[in-house]
Amino acid sequence: MADIQRGDTFADGQVVNGSRLNGLVDNAVLLPGAIDGKPAASSVNGTDELLIYQGGNLKKCTATQLTSTTGHVTSVGLAMPTNDFNVTGSPVTGSGTLTAAWKPQSGNMALASPADGSSGVPGMRNRDARDFRLPSFNPPASDIDWNKGPIIWKGTGTSDLNLTFSNSVDGAEITVAILHQNGKTAHWPAAVQWPGGTEPNPTSGVTIYKFLNVATAIFGYIAAQNLS
Repeated sequence: MADIQRGDTFADGQVVNGSRLNGLVDNAVLLPGAIDGKPAASSVNGTDELLIYQGGNLKKCTATQLTSTTGHVTSVGLAMPTNDFNVTGSPVTGSGTLTAAWKPQSGNMALASPADGSSGVPGMRNRDARDFRLPSFNPPASDIDWNKGPIIWKGTGTSDLNLTFSNSVDGAEITVAILHQNGKTAHWPAAVQWPGGTEPNPTSGVTIYKFLNVATAIFGYIAAQNLS
């Protein structure tokens, strides 16, 4: 009992009563030596449980938790860009769900990098004409792929071009510039509908063709020709 400082002391001949006996318990103090300097308790297995009085509360933990050398997370929070997201359920200190939801945005906004073309953190901003600007494309073969961009160009070389279309869908529009070399021209898919029903065949300078897909029908016309 050297680890406990008793609450009362009796001498021979003194009266023993309930109050003084209760004082032995109620006024007893657990001395630091009751814990300090004692050998570590060894558990039978990691599921053995110990009771710990902490912060006015009695808590239960296992031997594995007491002897673990790894850290323990007591709270987890979620941080998101405040201009774009609402975060709920943060922090989680026990069980719970961290949730991020987009904030409402005004119309015609887009999640994109800076509009001036520089590198930067993406954010919600007004759409810019530069967002939709694509470079012209020179197909390596004879197929005009409408998915490659709105402006396509190609030279005839030493022979006429026999061109085909791919990925043309309703509502799509493309511009094709043909550089006529060696007096050669370009021939288009038979399904293309031309003004007057006849395919034009210019042979000099540069010709600008326009094609529009309307309900799967492709209409074509020359916007300009003999450009040099």
